[in-house]
Formats: sequence, C-alpha cells, structure tokens
Amino acid sequence: MEIAVALAEPAGVELWRLGTDELRAFARELGTTVSAIQGLQLRTITEIDRRGAAIELGAANTARWLTDVSHVSPGAASRMVQLGLALDRLPDVAAALDSGALLSEHAEVIVRVLQQLPDDLPDDGVDACRTYLLEAALAEDPQALNRRGRELLARISPDDAELTEEHAVARRELRISDCGDGLHKVTGWLDTEAAELAHSVLSPLAKPRPADDGERDTRSPAKRLGDAFVDLLGRAADHACVPGEGYARPHLTLHVRADALAAGHGPAAELTFLGPLSIAAARRLACDAEITPMTLDENGVPLDVGRTTYVVSGGLRRALIARDRGCAFPGCGRPPGWCHAHHIVHWADNGDTALSNLVLLCGHHHRVVHHHGWAVTIGDDRQPWFTPPAWIDPDGTPRPAHQRRHQPQLLSLE
Repeated sequence: MEIAVALAEPAGVELWRLGTDELRAFARELGTTVSAIQGLQLRTITEIDRRGAAIELGAANTARWLTDVSHVSPGAASRMVQLGLALDRLPDVAAALDSGALLSEHAEVIVRVLQQLPDDLPDDGVDACRTYLLEAALAEDPQALNRRGRELLARISPDDAELTEEHAVARRELRISDCGDGLHKVTGWLDTEAAELAHSVLSPLAKPRPADDGERDTRSPAKRLGDAFVDLLGRAADHACVPGEGYARPHLTLHVRADALAAGHGPAAELTFLGPLSIAAARRLACDAEITPMTLDENGVPLDVGRTTYVVSGGLRRALIARDRGCAFPGCGRPPGWCHAHHIVHWADNGDTALSNLVLLCGHHHRVVHHHGWAVTIGDDRQPWFTPPAWIDPDGTPRPAHQRRHQPQLLSLE
C-alpha cells in the first residue's frame, strides 16, 4: 500500500485487505513517515517563528498561536517551538529526523544533553558528544538514549552531574487528586535515587501471583505496581514505620454509624481525608481494627468518647499466626505481617472474636473474601476451609488453607 495514498485519506484505508507481511511492512513504513512528518512540522514552526508570522496575527508568540490553531497544550506547544529552534542549529540531527531515522523524542534527548554540557567544553568535544548521541539514537529507544546521555554528562562533568541530582531532589513531589469517580490520581516526580529505591522496594511486592482459580496473573505490570504500592503503605502503617499525627500511629480513620455497620447498609462511612466510603468496604476495614465508640448529638458533635480497644487482641493474634502461619487463602501464604484478622462472621453481626471465627488474610485476599463470593468456614479439624464461588467451582468443593495444601512426596533415593 502506498503511504502517500493512505495519508491522503487515512479513514479510507482498509487494513483488513492486507496480508500479515504487508501489514507489518506498512506499519514500519508508516512509523518512518510519521517521524519525517514530525521533522517537517518542527521546521515549519521554526520558519513561522523566524518570520514572526504568528505575532503578525496578534498572537503573543508562536507557541500561543500553535496552541490556538492545533489545540495542543501550551506546554507541548512551547516544547515544539524550542525543539524546532534548537534543531535549526543542529542540521545533522534535523536531517536524521527528516529522514524518519529517529523520533522527535530522540531529538529532544539529544538537545537536552547538549544544552547541559559545560560551557568551557571545546567545540570539537561538543561535536564528538553530538555524533556519539546521534549514532546511539539510530540504534536505541529514547529511554535508553536518555540514560546514555546522563552517563555522558556524569563522565564529562561529575560536579555538574551532582548538582543536577540535587536539583532533581529539590523537585521531588507527589500529588493525590480526587477524580470524582471513586478513583484518585497519583502523579509526581522522583529523582533517580528515589525512583531506584521505589523500584527495589515495590518490585518484590509486584510479582505476578496466581489468580483465585490457580490461573496466571492477568494484571498488567502497572496494575501490579499499583497494588504493590497499597501493600507497602499498609505494611508501613501496621508496623509503625512512619510517625503518626501526634496521637496515634498512621492508619485509616473511618467514621461509621454502628447501626449501618451492623445492617450492612445505610449512610456511607466517612474517611478523614477523602470522604465517603461504602458500607461494604467499611465492614471489611472494621474486620481487624481499633474501635473507639463515640456518642454524637444530632449535629454530629461528639458527646462522649469511649475507650479505644483492639478488635483482635495481641494474644489472640499470636495464636492466629501460630495456626495460619500467614495468609491462609489457598495458594497465597504471604507473611503474617502483611495480613489482617478476618472475622468469618463479622463482629458487627454478633460474631465471636475468637480463634474459631478468625482467619489471617492478606489485603488482596481479604478483599476477595468480602467482595467476590468466597466463603470461609472452620472445619472439624479447627482449620480454615475456603469454598470458591460457583463460577470457579460449580461443585463448591472446599479447599484447605494455604499451609495445609497437599505437598508432593519427596523422591526416595534408596
């Protein structure tokens, strides 16, 4: 398929008519063409800026005009103008972009690294760095090229590299934004050292784990990393690894009416920072919690505050750990420090807080048991048994706890 014909009327391209080899070839050629078009776009923007064509129309600058006519964000427009002006002074890099041999992201990395070179570096040294980066860009993706650029700067000017790292630390930030649909967006910046620490801590927590039916973990890497982040926060709170707010170690603080908690429905519970939470989630969180009873007036003002108590005492938790050894959910076995004490019959439903009504579950499987149809019972052997929902096992065959799963016999060497 001719690229020029396809670009003239993209909506009319019938990809289903292409054989697999043709489709792959078309994708490769299309990628090269898109890169070349990006180069042409940057040269066009640069020419508009050089002529002052945008200002003639009344725009404050070329970036502002580009935002208005192309509907790109102001930040993206400014980056395009700056990149185009920089490439105007780097004809070999611009030519490689025009030919489709590299992406605009490659060009951005090359420009950024060259701009960070020491001012006293001789011209032949700058030329050597540019050639080195351009050759690398032709063979590597932009992320690998960025790493190579940082290594180059560290070798040429170690003092500047240290200063850059300090600037990165100063820019470290994290934002948690309420999206209004039960989700909260986490965005921010980490310096290289902090990002490496985050990877090293979260990586073991983000390993794939079997699904409830024993099949492979279908979560995406991003989903696994998000779950690992929540696991890490829970572990830090449980083990008091971070300071509290002056009165208690950090945990979720949940406000819920006792009658709603017992009935399983009613007015939503309330979190301190982020507001409403479903009663179903409140019951799960209350399974293993510190409870502080309060009597409120009609305006929600506390009249009386009772004594805070642990639902599951320290001695009972030690007995629970001795029996279950960790998460009891079949196939899990996460260590006790990661686990909650789940009431099989919720204490709000008059269930006993006793070994015969408790089971250790990690955060993930605590949610599974509360919200996804698994049932837990204590058998005649006084051990937990797990019955899967019908969509996993229509026969509803109970499964033993993780530490009591069947182990194959060792081969005899005699």
